[in-house]
Amino acid sequence: MHYPSLVAPQAASRLSGPTSLLTLLLIRGRWLSALLLGLLAFAAPAQAQQCAAGGEHTFSIHADGTLWAWGDNTYGQLGDGTFADRSTPVQVGNDTNWASVSTSNAHTIAVRTDGTLWAWGRNTFSELGDGTITDRSTPVQVGNDTNWASVAAGPGYTVAVRTDGTLWTWGLNHHGQLGNGTSTDYPNTRRVPGQVGTATNWASVAVGDLHTVALRTDGTLWTWGVNDYGQLGNGTIDNRLTPTQWVQPPPGPAWQQATCTPQLCVPTARFGPGAATSAIRSATAPPSPDARPPCSGQGHQLGACGSRH
Repeated sequence: MHYPSLVAPQAASRLSGPTSLLTLLLIRGRWLSALLLGLLAFAAPAQAQQCAAGGEHTFSIHADGTLWAWGDNTYGQLGDGTFADRSTPVQVGNDTNWASVSTSNAHTIAVRTDGTLWAWGRNTFSELGDGTITDRSTPVQVGNDTNWASVAAGPGYTVAVRTDGTLWTWGLNHHGQLGNGTSTDYPNTRRVPGQVGTATNWASVAVGDLHTVALRTDGTLWTWGVNDYGQLGNGTIDNRLTPTQWVQPPPGPAWQQATCTPQLCVPTARFGPGAATSAIRSATAPPSPDARPPCSGQGHQLGACGSRH
């Protein structure tokens, strides 16, 4: 095989003997190494930028906007058009504009870069928000709106924020987890997204098993739903049917992020055993020796954990 010379003819003419041959091999070797490294980088799979973990399944969004899934697929929650479990990642459709994803025990909700909202998996409690109770094994669009900003999937219900700062919920509401002032059990579920209150300054939301935590753009923290372990952080064990700001929040600067899970939290701020809520303040402070990211890994930007992984 002929390789193009990287040495000018005039310079090559001044090289002779073993030294000349060795020099040329070294130069060409570097060129070949650089070429091989470039080809390997081009062929390497895209690194995951975000991941979301459900009960026994996982999702990741790559830098190229593709969505990948693996694990339990009993209700079609992987979105690959089947109900077969996957032990290795499979791509969900062919779209390359996925922006964020959230998944619960058996259903998944995702936002695309065009602001549309998509759902799939179990739909027994209308948690998909498509107006039916039909399970879906591939993504279906939720309504026609194009201003969805973020979403959080809970067991049997979903909470989402739009770009206009409004808060929307749908699905199961037997403990007031939808925050709409009611507590209705199955089969009286909300089948399509319904707005919670009239506030237009909601920033982000997180859900646990039966309770919800949300942040407003003014840095205030609001909670609602079941409160049997004090997970709402309001000093009581009384359930709340509407978003309630902490009556006496711990002193300090505005809240930046909140996370709630059934039995696990990053120990930044915890209220009550069993069902826990954690939050991160905006001030810079020495990290707790017990605190650590829920999931981490080389090349990954954001991690999440499910009930068993």
